[in-house]
Amino acid sequence: PDTVPNNGHCDLAPGQYGDVKVQRSAQMNLVAGEYDVCSFKVARNATVLASGTTIAIAAPGSFRVGGQSKVGLKCGDLTVFQDGTSRVTLGRGVNIAAKVCAPGAAVKLGHGNNLIGQFVGDTVTANRDNHGQCCGGRCTCIDAFTPTTAHVGDVISLTGACDLSVATGVKICGIAAAPPFVSKTAGEIKVTVPVGASGACTIEVDSPQGSFVPNQKLTVN
Repeated sequence: PDTVPNNGHCDLAPGQYGDVKVQRSAQMNLVAGEYDVCSFKVARNATVLASGTTIAIAAPGSFRVGGQSKVGLKCGDLTVFQDGTSRVTLGRGVNIAAKVCAPGAAVKLGHGNNLIGQFVGDTVTANRDNHGQCCGGRCTCIDAFTPTTAHVGDVISLTGACDLSVATGVKICGIAAAPPFVSKTAGEIKVTVPVGASGACTIEVDSPQGSFVPNQKLTVN
């Protein structure tokens, strides 16, 4: 089904297919439209380029991306809808820009992945050093915060490449900051460590699209 033969990669037209596999170190180009498939697997060191593309995977099919592969380049390139409970798997060192909606699936991440978009599963588990940046809709995320050690009443600065102006609130150790923000701009929000926070605290940034929780924790003495 290669629409442009002999150019060194596969150009696949929208349509209905069985099990789609992008072999190791290969490249597949997808265009705008819907691809109805039984499963979609990307081997190691492969590349999948897309633009306004939707992949619909019927149960019991799965979506898997091998280590060091690239899938999509920017927000809006690819949407994946996976039906059923089969696993969504990303290996190690994967760069992916996609909206993956698999509400019945377990989403499994290796380490060192770079994820841009939105990833939804029944459960999501990850190894170390994964970096996520949301996009699409009114979502937000943070890349860093300073200081990393603080006391109750101290002001913490949260920064990120997402639009932080859409944040609706911040929780530290599960306790909402009050007031919600000391200040808020597109690139930085400042919050006060709330009374009751103590120890190694998770920071949760809320937005209309959901909540974002970074891997790093704030130490409250």
